[in-house]
Amino acid sequence: MGEFLVSLDAWQREIHERLVAGEVTAPAELVETLLDPLIGRLTRKYTKLPDPDLLTDAVTDALMSYIKRPDQFDFGKRTLLGFLVMAAEGDLLNALAKVKRRRAKEISLDDVELEVVVGNNNIEEGNPEEGTERNQVRHELPHLFKDPKDQKAVELMLAGERTTAAFAQVFDLQHLPPDQQRREVKRHKDRIKKRLERYGKASLKAL
Repeated sequence: MGEFLVSLDAWQREIHERLVAGEVTAPAELVETLLDPLIGRLTRKYTKLPDPDLLTDAVTDALMSYIKRPDQFDFGKRTLLGFLVMAAEGDLLNALAKVKRRRAKEISLDDVELEVVVGNNNIEEGNPEEGTERNQVRHELPHLFKDPKDQKAVELMLAGERTTAAFAQVFDLQHLPPDQQRREVKRHKDRIKKRLERYGKASLKAL
């Protein structure tokens, strides 16, 4: 085991020097040797990713960044493998933050779409008619939706509920992974909003 670590350390120093020198075969050897170990290390740490490709992309980006600028690495601070793990993890966390922001935006758009469906198409803040219109929708729920789960979901939507967990509980989706829960909840909400929209056009002209 000790000999392996010494050998690995020697190889890391050698491949770094070759990259700095601009040797044409060094990039391919680096990727071939370290791609899988890097993915393996991060996979063990991040076991529940919304998209496994995020991890592979982060590792690939870290390798490409190092290959383009090998002088950014300093052997005096850490090993090459440790440096690349840190760089890939940083890229992965940035990618996860982007996914989180995109999902938050999708939730906001869902709320706007619901307001269009059940809120008089352009209700201004503070409009006293809004409560009456929402109450009318609630009153008509048994005629609109026969399934009690759908009725409960509409109640949550009208109340401004945004969390996936609340709707997952209504539709008995708690056993699913978070990413699948989000997709299924969105599918149910889209179905409900389409029915509300059709109903509004048919007989609730005031909404």
